[in-house]
Amino acid sequence: MDEYIMMIRKKTAKMLETSAIVGALIGNGNTEQVENIRNYAANIGLAFQIQDDLLDITADETEFGKKIGGDLVEGKKTYLLLKAMESVTDEKDRSKIMNIVNKDGLKADDIDRIAEIKNIYIKYGIIDSAQKEIEHYTKLADKYLNTLSEGESKERLKWFSGMLMGRSF
Repeated sequence: MDEYIMMIRKKTAKMLETSAIVGALIGNGNTEQVENIRNYAANIGLAFQIQDDLLDITADETEFGKKIGGDLVEGKKTYLLLKAMESVTDEKDRSKIMNIVNKDGLKADDIDRIAEIKNIYIKYGIIDSAQKEIEHYTKLADKYLNTLSEGESKERLKWFSGMLMGRSF
């Protein structure tokens, strides 16, 4: 899990972080403001990626705009899959999880297997765990955001944090 967090920190979070720093510098932010906006963006990036992982298995396919379970098909090591590797104790369920990991995914048309994995995620509280992580990183991001002075830019970032927490597609 530590490797996963490091990977998304260097990928999704870093992209948001860089964009936020550039915006803060263009807006003549002082050193403390730039650092706070960097921390905001880094944490919101982590929340965003975990939310994306979660939506891949829980979203409504028509609203989401792509096939549900795509990460499982591709064998991506998502927050959910890694948490399942840590949490699943039943041999039969664990075998299903490890089969995805060891074979680098599922077949694209294997809807029943995707549903089985989703049920394992539900059974072991992995979906709840992902939601708690999203909330944790969003609240941490907002802590940094709250250090900034009030204004339109801050309100837009507050909106973004709120949208992320309520994102369902």
